[in-house]
Amino acid sequence: MVNVKMKNMKIGNLGRITLLNILKKAEGDILLLKQVRDLMPSVGFTEDEIKESGLNNDGKSISWKKNLIKEFELSTSIYGAVLKEIKEWNKAKNIRQETFDFIQNVLTKEDFDKFLEDIEKKEEVKEVDNK
Repeated sequence: MVNVKMKNMKIGNLGRITLLNILKKAEGDILLLKQVRDLMPSVGFTEDEIKESGLNNDGKSISWKKNLIKEFELSTSIYGAVLKEIKEWNKAKNIRQETFDFIQNVLTKEDFDKFLEDIEKKEEVKEVDNK
């Protein structure tokens, strides 16, 4: 049995939808994809959760009446895949406020601070190069 470190996180409806979209695009080795496959059903919404939250998907947008907060454990590999996707969003300057909320909920404080520090360093280099 492979010993996998886990990271805990709590996210609501939008975070779960965002995480599902990230997991659907995940690429990696067999262990990562097995972990993704095992995690996806718990991230997705059960029939009872759909009813309780009033979740509605009209094909153009998703809405809900009640935000259900759920706790998950992410393996280090899945956490790495999420972090990779967040870095891609940032590089493409494709982060909206709701995405930023997801990022703050998912990343550890240490990783979030390091992420910001790396971005600030890159911006400082750009400023020096432009002078």
